[in-house]
Amino acid sequence: MIGGVNRLSSWIGKSVKRTEDKKLLTGKGQFVADMKREGMLHACFLRSTEAHALIAGIDTAKARGLPGVVGVWTAEELEGLGYVEPMGVLPAGMHEISRLKRREWSQPPLAGEKTRFAGEPIAVVLAENRYIAEDAVELIEVSYVPLQPVVTMRAALESSGPKLFDEWPDNIQAEFVIEKGDWKRAFLEADVVVEGSYSVGRITGIPMECRGIMAEIDEDDGRLTVWSATQIPYDLRGNLAKALGCASEEIRVAAPDVGGGFGIKDNVYPEELVVPYLAKKLRRPVKWIEDRTEHLLTASHARDQQHRIRAAFRKDGTLLGIEDEFYVDCGAYNLWETCVAYNTASSMSGPYRCPALFYRAYDILTNKTPAAPYRGAGRPEAVFVLERLLDESAKKLGIDRMELRRKNMIQGDEFPYDAGILYRDQTRMVYDSGNFSENFDKLMDQVDYAEFLREQQRLREEGKYIGLGVANFVEGTGVGPYEKAVVSVLPDGTVRAATGAASQGQGHKTTFAQVCAQALELDLDQIDIIEGDTGIVPDGIGTFASRSAVVAGNAIYAAGIGLKARIIELAAERLLIDPKEAAYERGTVYSVRNPDHKIRLKELADACGDDLTVSNSFHPGTTTYASGAHAVLAEVEPATGKVTIKRYWAVHDTGKQINPKVVTGQIIGAMIQGIGSALMEEIQYGEEGRLKTPTLKEYLVPSIFSLPPIELHKVEYPSTRNTLGLKGTGEAGIICAAAAVAGAVADALEPFRAEIREIPMTPARVREAVKNASPLTIN
Repeated sequence: MIGGVNRLSSWIGKSVKRTEDKKLLTGKGQFVADMKREGMLHACFLRSTEAHALIAGIDTAKARGLPGVVGVWTAEELEGLGYVEPMGVLPAGMHEISRLKRREWSQPPLAGEKTRFAGEPIAVVLAENRYIAEDAVELIEVSYVPLQPVVTMRAALESSGPKLFDEWPDNIQAEFVIEKGDWKRAFLEADVVVEGSYSVGRITGIPMECRGIMAEIDEDDGRLTVWSATQIPYDLRGNLAKALGCASEEIRVAAPDVGGGFGIKDNVYPEELVVPYLAKKLRRPVKWIEDRTEHLLTASHARDQQHRIRAAFRKDGTLLGIEDEFYVDCGAYNLWETCVAYNTASSMSGPYRCPALFYRAYDILTNKTPAAPYRGAGRPEAVFVLERLLDESAKKLGIDRMELRRKNMIQGDEFPYDAGILYRDQTRMVYDSGNFSENFDKLMDQVDYAEFLREQQRLREEGKYIGLGVANFVEGTGVGPYEKAVVSVLPDGTVRAATGAASQGQGHKTTFAQVCAQALELDLDQIDIIEGDTGIVPDGIGTFASRSAVVAGNAIYAAGIGLKARIIELAAERLLIDPKEAAYERGTVYSVRNPDHKIRLKELADACGDDLTVSNSFHPGTTTYASGAHAVLAEVEPATGKVTIKRYWAVHDTGKQINPKVVTGQIIGAMIQGIGSALMEEIQYGEEGRLKTPTLKEYLVPSIFSLPPIELHKVEYPSTRNTLGLKGTGEAGIICAAAAVAGAVADALEPFRAEIREIPMTPARVREAVKNASPLTIN
């Protein structure tokens, strides 16, 4: 750098190839399942077959006697091991504002007196190999006293029904309110009120790699090291330290290569407490790898919401207010408490002006697998509900549904826009940058709406039914509180950047290297990225909520800039020149007066060692807001219920893109997941509370054959809240998908007056909607 001008072209904004892919594609990745240690034991868990029951007795004698079994443990034998602790509770300052009511709970590492969902672990076997461990589990005999299971939210809310926690008067774990303006007056003064009930089905994430954990004790220093396929190594370390009754410094948690997460690995699970506990107790390495049926049975589920919502309008289509009461089925333990429900409520009005609102949310416990955030984390539910309501409102108002959206959309000249409520980090929701109306206009230009209407009418006359669905979203990304980066020059002159963020396939090693290379004006092959290891970066957070690029990226960049300044300072000392006379270029420092008088990074590293390390923590303050608009063209066969997506258009405000190709991959991948949740993915339970979708034969997921022609248009409105102008894009593609597909199906079936108020829209549900078509409920 001479005179502050970067002579290198910018790494930020380049679509370079992902550097991590060669290792993974050639089978050289290191996942938890690949890890082996001498003397390693294998864990297998016995899981409850009952959704709700008292455990009268557990006979482990036969299992203990099987050759190769080292031990069997039940809840009463895990002496001194604490519980899984809740996450995502609203900050204390918001409790009064949101009228928060919540009940304390903790999830036991193994169920003791009572089991609350089918699949809950109640015993663990350690054996010399996994085969023996599985055989031993089948020899354990459990005596249950069955209790009536609470399988639906309706049943959970019945005052005379069974309770998951005997000391509670009901099954409501938490409730809160978000309020803005005089919403009661809005409905009194409205010309038209439109209301509806909407349901979002229960789904789960299907990462290529299921969960896994290995733990061992370092016999030299006694430190416990845990390798976990986790998104949150620091939360896991904190919960584990509390559960084991030791200091966090006595535990190292590292996330190796992780094959997908999507929020499913953004929780602390019972297995992640039990395996380290036993490794510490026996002083032998212990490993547990989840199989796919275990994953569908016990890894966190998501969505599963029911809404009763109404909107108040003037007759010209002006939105005056929204009132929504909704319920979230959290399963047996509410892992992230108010997080998902609050995201749904705070996202409900999206990019539209809403002068008054009232949302009341309930987190409900049922005898099902615990639920938690999954890609989008409450926002896809909000967008589905609101966009369906807008389509139905347009019909009643006699206004074109696209014009109704345009009329109420926040305009570009209104930024920064104060949404008038608090985000879940206790700061005001102020949209910092973007242009929602421009996004939507770009989308409609791609679609050619007038031509679509003509084609739709022509096909209807031929007995074919196509529809167009649209949806808009706003997403808070880059949530804090912080992320830390440590950037160092290594002895060979290369640079290592370490951060607490942990990748599950997002391309961090490439994008973080681009950020670091930008700061230090180096080539990518001179940068090594280390992430998700508490032994290298002692404090951090992790990867979720579309935060890594924003928070970890800016931390790495600032640390890199600081390291460059440190390099110049120390090089000037070695060169015996004033730092003001030193020039920096591509890692070499030289004298402006005598360019041949210079020192390279390797030479400087040899001389200065550990002095060439700079740490930085980036605290975003609050989120930055990404946004976008989607449109879907679908054809529906009313007789069979088959839905075929013919075209998909999307416009996304991504903020400044570090690597446009990576951003495109993230958005399109999420869109495909959204198509799955719209049309096929659904966790189902029987009346007795047992899972009816235990394999991928019953739980359908989209494949490459589900991918329609997609036109993605990206726009960059840089964030005003971080130096690099970054916004998160990891979840963006999924947020509108289900809503846009649902809108397309409803539009296609308009001649039948079929209501589409529930997803997924399976063929059976589509046929039922056609059969039971009924008019809107209008007040």
